[in-house]
Amino acid sequence: MEYTIILVDDEAHVRTSIRTNTPWKDYGFTVIGEANNGVEAIELVEELKPDVIITDIRMPYLDGIDLIKQIREIQPTITIIILSGYDEFTYAQTAIHYNVKEYLLKPVSRNDFCELLQRTKKLLDENYQKINDINKLESNYERALPLLKEKFLVSLLTPSHENDNNELIQRAKSFDYNIEGDHFMVATVEANQNDSPLVAMAMMEVCKEILKDKDNIFLQLEDQIVIILKDEKMGKNDDFTSLFIKQVFRQISTLSSYLNKYLKGGSTIGIGSAVHAPSQIHVSYRESLIALNYKAYQENQDILYINDVEHINHPVIKKDLFLEKRDDFITALKVGERDEVERLASTFFDDTSGLNPEGLQSYLLTILSILASVTTSYGTSLAQITQNNEEKNYVQELSGINTINKAKKWFTELSVLTNRALKGQRVQSHIQFVEEAKRYIEEHYQDTNLCLETVCDHLGISTAYFSSTFKKETGTSFVTACNDIRINKAKILMSETDMKNYEISERVGFSDSNYFSFCFKRTVGLSPSKYRNSIKIS
Repeated sequence: MEYTIILVDDEAHVRTSIRTNTPWKDYGFTVIGEANNGVEAIELVEELKPDVIITDIRMPYLDGIDLIKQIREIQPTITIIILSGYDEFTYAQTAIHYNVKEYLLKPVSRNDFCELLQRTKKLLDENYQKINDINKLESNYERALPLLKEKFLVSLLTPSHENDNNELIQRAKSFDYNIEGDHFMVATVEANQNDSPLVAMAMMEVCKEILKDKDNIFLQLEDQIVIILKDEKMGKNDDFTSLFIKQVFRQISTLSSYLNKYLKGGSTIGIGSAVHAPSQIHVSYRESLIALNYKAYQENQDILYINDVEHINHPVIKKDLFLEKRDDFITALKVGERDEVERLASTFFDDTSGLNPEGLQSYLLTILSILASVTTSYGTSLAQITQNNEEKNYVQELSGINTINKAKKWFTELSVLTNRALKGQRVQSHIQFVEEAKRYIEEHYQDTNLCLETVCDHLGISTAYFSSTFKKETGTSFVTACNDIRINKAKILMSETDMKNYEISERVGFSDSNYFSFCFKRTVGLSPSKYRNSIKIS
């Protein structure tokens, strides 16, 4: 298997020497990128997702240690190697803390470097083989959870208990599970390509290995892995709920990174909203399945959070609100095609042959409430969903419907109209939050603490969903968009004022004047001083 490498060093001749004098292919590697500082390296890591980073320690703007810290947050699976001219114990100690695999001192001979690549290739192969060892997976498959444990976990995922939290906690203890906590969220993992039992076992192995330090619960249901995540009784107010959700997303983002590295085709993870009692775990589980169903619409998303894709005002679904048939129908309304909506709408009338006209109209009111609930959650109303945008009272129309055939045709046509309207609402909602993010950056660019997380907190969505959607809609990353605004503001100040460059740097939101100069030159093509001279001449 061949692995990818990014070289990071502020000395171009060092990078060139390493790249040209190393027989990469002989050792199973390909160099896919180079960076001359830590800031550029982070951008390359996010874009190219390499297997290995080879980096120096001392670099401008963002040194090697800070680079490693950030890499561990965004791509924890990357193998990191340090080539440095600094033989300091503190550096080596810090490197060990961040799981750096090799720390070599410059200059490094060709033989030493080739031996390093050989060791690294062996390590990567062993890690890959460990995850994909079929014999191990078959053995673990034979040692599946005992039936009673599995039945208990399945019971947590079904709406069969609302007020027996103490009983659930005690039963869980008898099975060595701890479900005491103030917050719970459920994540459901599904392979994108292969749904064989062995692939599901592979996913289970990765989930348990990556999240083993947390008090999480895992269950394999056919080709899916269900993870119940909980807090440590931190409290139920909004601040603690927000903190818990962020902690969950950090865990799931790390897990997704590993799954996509080791599983062919990668995986998708659906996440339900936060609930506050063991008896409500089934609510979050049902939402995680609904979130997974948005994969057809959000093809580039590896993590789908119910509050990102649904935009609902009430995050907790009431007990027994929808039957299984209704859940499938609601999902089709939101993301399905016309044929599927028509088919599922007609199934509501499969067993209605014995209804009299009054009973039929009562039944239609019941299923009409499904459409009303879904349209309301999208910020519109059923009365507005018509061919020509004229408001219409569908409840009044019920008085003229007295046969099953009429009812089926009427309800199916209305369902198709609802499906078409919701698709337009989804597209518009994406545009709206991207435009809101742009406005927020424009209003707060002077704040040196402005970052991705503050914007996402303002919008009320996750960082992973925001980053992917923002890049898709604008063609650029959040960091680049933010820096572009700041640089444009700086250019205006240079042309209209006599402020010093460092003063302008602070005014437009850069905390480091050197980093401001670096970004300015990369964006404009000239240093701040040369740019000022050019506008004076013109």
